[in-house]
Amino acid sequence: MDEGEINEGEGAITVSERAIISRLCAIINDERAIIGLNEQNNFSSASLNSNNTLI
Repeated sequence: MDEGEINEGEGAITVSERAIISRLCAIINDERAIIGLNEQNNFSSASLNSNNTLI
């Protein structure tokens, strides 16, 4: 096993590659949380018109 590899053999990823993947996953999760908050805010600010239709 080479220095810094997680697994032996073909397809092994290095520690730095794994760190990059982990960071990308964290960024994606942050973005999902932000999108979720925006959707909640949009819904809570919605109101009904006289026909009970969301506006």
